[in-house]
Amino acid sequence: MELLGAFPDIEDLAMELLEPAGPTVLATPEVITPPLIVIRRTGGFDDVITDTPRIQVDVFGSTRRQAADLAETCRQIILASPATGIGHASIDQAWTETAPTFVAYDDRNTQRYVATYGLALRRAR
Repeated sequence: MELLGAFPDIEDLAMELLEPAGPTVLATPEVITPPLIVIRRTGGFDDVITDTPRIQVDVFGSTRRQAADLAETCRQIILASPATGIGHASIDQAWTETAPTFVAYDDRNTQRYVATYGLALRRAR
C-alpha cells in the first residue's frame, strides 16, 4: 500500500497568508508587542481528498480599534484566500465560523479579538 502525501500544514500556510497583515506567530509569547497575530489549528476533519481544518486567529492591538481593524483585515485575507496559490496548497473554500469577537486580556495595554475560520484545502500535486 502506498501512503498518500501529507496535507499542507495549515498553521504554516496561515502564517504565510496573514504575514502581510502583521507579525504572525504560532504561540502567544510571554511578552506581547502589538500588533500581533497568533494562529492555531483547533480541529477539523478530512475526507481523504480534502482537509478541512478549523483555525483560531487571535489578534492583539495596543487599542481596541487597532485590534478590531487587524482582526477584520485577517478575516478578509482568509476569505479571499481560495485559489490564491499560497504555498503548495490549493485552498478551495474559506468561511467564518466565529466572527472576530472582543475577548478581554489580562493586560490593560493589550486588546484582543478572537475569530475562528474553516478552510477546505487539498494536497499539493
